[in-house]
Amino acid sequence: MNLDLLIDLHAPNHRQGPGSDQDTFRALSFTDLPADRTLEVADLGCGTGASTLVLARALNANIKAADLFAEFTDRLAHRAVEAQVKDKIDIANHSMDDLPYEHESLDMIWSEGAIYNIGSERGILPTIVPYRKHVGQLNRVPNISVPLGLIRKLTNSRKASRPTGGCV
Repeated sequence: MNLDLLIDLHAPNHRQGPGSDQDTFRALSFTDLPADRTLEVADLGCGTGASTLVLARALNANIKAADLFAEFTDRLAHRAVEAQVKDKIDIANHSMDDLPYEHESLDMIWSEGAIYNIGSERGILPTIVPYRKHVGQLNRVPNISVPLGLIRKLTNSRKASRPTGGCV
C-alpha cells in the first residue's frame, strides 16, 4: 500500500487527529504518576508530536516518541527544538507492534488517537503491556469523545469522571 498521500496530507499538521493540547493536559490530569523521580514514558504513534510536546512540558520525564513515518518525526524533532524540550525527548521510527524497549521499563505508555493501528483492545494489551512497569499506566485517548453526562448515565455513577481512554 502506498502511504505517500496520507503522509503528505498529515505531515504539515500540528496534530494528526482530533483533540487539542488542552485535551491532552486534561487526560494527563487523570493519571496518578509519581512526582518524586524522573519518569520513563513512551508516546506511541506520536505523529508530528502534539501530545509529545505537552507531555514534555507537563512531566518530569524522559519521553520515547515513536512513529512509523520519518516525515512526522522529523517535524517533531524541529518542533521539540523550538519548544526547548529536545533534551527530554528521544525520537525513533518504528512500528507500535514491534517496540525496541526493555520489558517493564516504562512508567507510562501514552497513545493519542493512534493505538488502534495495532488492532483491537485484545490485540493491543498483550502487545504493549509487557513494557509497562508493574505499577505503570497505559493511557490511550480514543478517536471519539463521549460527553461526561452520557458516561455517567450509562454507568449510573456520579464517580465516572475519567476520560474514555482510562488507565490499565
